[in-house]
Amino acid sequence: MNRSVLTLLTLALLAGVPIAAADDVLLPDDPATSTACIPPPDYDTFAPPAEVGATYTDPVFGTEVMRVTVAREDRRTMAEVVNSEPCYFNGDGSLFFGADEWGKGCLYDGRTGEVVRQLEGVELRPWHIRWSDDPDYFYQYAGNELRRVNARDLSHEVLHTFDEYAEIGPAGGEGDVDDACRYWLLDGDGSEMFVYDLVQREKGEVSPFAVDFKAIDYATVTSSGEYVVVLWRDRGFERYQGIELYDRDWRFLRQLAPWCTHIEFGFDENGDEIMVTPADFGFTEFTDAAGVRPGDIISVRLKDGHIRALLTMPKWCHSMYSSCNTWTTPGYVYVSFTDRDFDPTQTWFPYYGEIVEVPTDGSQQIRRLLHHRSRELEGMSQKATQPDFCINRQGDVIFFKSNQGQRRTDLYMFQVPPRPSPE
Repeated sequence: MNRSVLTLLTLALLAGVPIAAADDVLLPDDPATSTACIPPPDYDTFAPPAEVGATYTDPVFGTEVMRVTVAREDRRTMAEVVNSEPCYFNGDGSLFFGADEWGKGCLYDGRTGEVVRQLEGVELRPWHIRWSDDPDYFYQYAGNELRRVNARDLSHEVLHTFDEYAEIGPAGGEGDVDDACRYWLLDGDGSEMFVYDLVQREKGEVSPFAVDFKAIDYATVTSSGEYVVVLWRDRGFERYQGIELYDRDWRFLRQLAPWCTHIEFGFDENGDEIMVTPADFGFTEFTDAAGVRPGDIISVRLKDGHIRALLTMPKWCHSMYSSCNTWTTPGYVYVSFTDRDFDPTQTWFPYYGEIVEVPTDGSQQIRRLLHHRSRELEGMSQKATQPDFCINRQGDVIFFKSNQGQRRTDLYMFQVPPRPSPE
């Protein structure tokens, strides 16, 4: 696409009304910071390079993308990378958990995307493994044991054997350890949850309520490690509904939102910990008071429940989040929007089908990084096609999952462009 002949989009595009064809879309002067509607060009014909290690340049945002995997015909998806809660990168960004074309767990070089080694004998499920504060080690549970594993030679030591349980598990979801890699929320026999201190090797208080994972969608410790958040499947303002906040000893603090949806954690410009989520439907007393609409990306401050709009959305869109870079760039979260049932040659809206950098200060000075081009396809599950992704703790590399409109889903990676220096 020749940018020298491109001009601003029409108001019709901004409104998301039907358009002629994605290839005819005219770009703003600076697409990355624009709020315009920008459908991906060549939507039905674009194909990524076929070889591992080959690259292409996003035709709208100019980001260079490298292909990391090529799934086999009999293995249509690399679905081991799911959602965005776990940080698949180790602490210094040198290694990344993933799966190879055979579906075997392996370590990738977090900078080059090359395979470092297969994880022989280590079952790779995202909820089984968390990196430690040492970039050469990760934690894994197996049966009723919690282990510390050397990523280089796969030797391990047992941190704790929970004789009171037959097995321990992921507390109903894939929640990451805190950003200091110290606290991990686990469950015992699916009946009670507890926070385990990986440094002191101590089990904390067990949850005061009966754990039923048919009632609990997801639970995790937060980025700071100071809190536990539980997502109850029931929606409403009563206790044990929506998204609730506890301290590590299970003292109830407040409800953060009356709905249950995908969440992430980060920090605002004052260093206060926040939860990031989309505003949901059906709770106008919650959303109207904060001046947000369903679909807007919002933050909820954990210490007092204060709500702030981070990105105003023209229309609700299913989204995933990552903020695993809070060690070095705490003021940003990253959002991956789907493009469910929306054809850019018919109807499209701003940010659909993109990965976007969103500041947590409420300024809405976003950066749009690329069109991930993953979309739902008939006969393929949503889990296989949704654009899951993860950013490293240095805030400069993202791995993401995409089917690129094809029948197989693979991993891709790109460098997050440096932010402009403050004037």
